[in-house]
Amino acid sequence: AFHLGDRKTLAITLTVDPTMQLSEEKSEADFKWRFYAYRAKEEAGPKTGILETYGLFLPVGCVLLLCAILIPLKKRRDARQRRTTCEPE
Repeated sequence: AFHLGDRKTLAITLTVDPTMQLSEEKSEADFKWRFYAYRAKEEAGPKTGILETYGLFLPVGCVLLLCAILIPLKKRRDARQRRTTCEPE
């Protein structure tokens, strides 16, 4: 793995085509290397928040809790209203 700013030495072996005509003179060659790099995707860390851990259960649980509190309160209010409207004056 390479990190930003790393420098590495590349060791290569070149093989010459055996059918090529050889010369006794020294020769030079220029190579143009192209290296392609990409940034690896960062892996998501473990889920640590309440919403990530419980997902959909938290909002559904809150709605159920509100219903459990509000329905009995509404029933009591309705019962009180029935008593006050049914009583003779």
